[in-house]
Amino acid sequence: MDLKYCFILLFGIINEVLQVSGIAPKGHPREMKTKSVEKNLIRMLLNRYEQFGVIGRPVNDSKIKVDVRYGLQLFQILDLDENKQILRTNCWSMYVINSIFQNISYSSADERLREHRDARVVVSSNGEMLWVPQALFKSTCEVEITYFPFDTQICMLEFGSWTYDKTQMDISWWIPDSPPIEEMPYLDFSDYVPSNEWRTDGEKEREVHHVNRTIQIRSVKKHRRRSQTVGNEVITREYPVLRYLIRLRRNPSFYVFMLVIPCVLLSSLTLVVFWLPPESPAKMMLGMNIFVAFFVLLLLLAESTPSAVKNFPLIGTFIYLFTLFNIKCYYLKKNITYLSLLDIYIISTR
Repeated sequence: MDLKYCFILLFGIINEVLQVSGIAPKGHPREMKTKSVEKNLIRMLLNRYEQFGVIGRPVNDSKIKVDVRYGLQLFQILDLDENKQILRTNCWSMYVINSIFQNISYSSADERLREHRDARVVVSSNGEMLWVPQALFKSTCEVEITYFPFDTQICMLEFGSWTYDKTQMDISWWIPDSPPIEEMPYLDFSDYVPSNEWRTDGEKEREVHHVNRTIQIRSVKKHRRRSQTVGNEVITREYPVLRYLIRLRRNPSFYVFMLVIPCVLLSSLTLVVFWLPPESPAKMMLGMNIFVAFFVLLLLLAESTPSAVKNFPLIGTFIYLFTLFNIKCYYLKKNITYLSLLDIYIISTR
């Protein structure tokens, strides 16, 4: 019996030691004791959120407008689907707010808002909160390929809230810590990973302060209107949004060697056909080979360019017109009577 009481006493001592050290098993009825002031503060703040709720604006008076500052940092351009006209980007959204609102992208083309919502929030002593979640955005982007492969695309990203209008919430650009302390109406390219296919303006001004930037497109603040019928009255509300513009320039190196240079060489080779006499068999063979080469280039152009576009690329128009010109000149040349130098001399001496 004495041995049994010894085991019970030893188990009680071990349990008390675990409670004091803060490593008691999860779900233990006693509250975990800790001396960390940070953890106690976080627990107190979270308990207040649970007490007062997280739904609604963080104001004591419903007439007070909440100010939200938003910034967008572009980390990587993943892909531009030119047929579907969808741009995929890897971004960091920066929120400086008094509470966390779910601002969404108006130009989003994804079925889900693919953001990592488990990002930590930095809380300041003045009540401001900084939240920087990483996001994978899918947004619409109208593609224009008239000057392919030297084309430039301008894609737009709009952010705002459909829940609160301008009387309840105002959204503006975030203010970076680097002096001069002013609003930053540009995309942040400080940690941007360059793309092999697309070039951006922000790459050139990565080290330039946003006050002195001249190449990058400045974002704009607008208001979207939405009307709603309440009884017999039509109420129009305005919602503030931030519109970011990204200018993308295609890297033409691959297409220059695969399309542009072959077109120039084949166009120059076409002139050789006119130097050959009409009765030469090589004339027909060379002409057919050039025609087949142009046809192959058209197939390559069709695979490289999107089909769902408004305008046809100028390089494709050039290939078509030069092929028709080649055929037209070939048939016109059949009707031309060639004179030798002796014939010209005889005619001139008469």
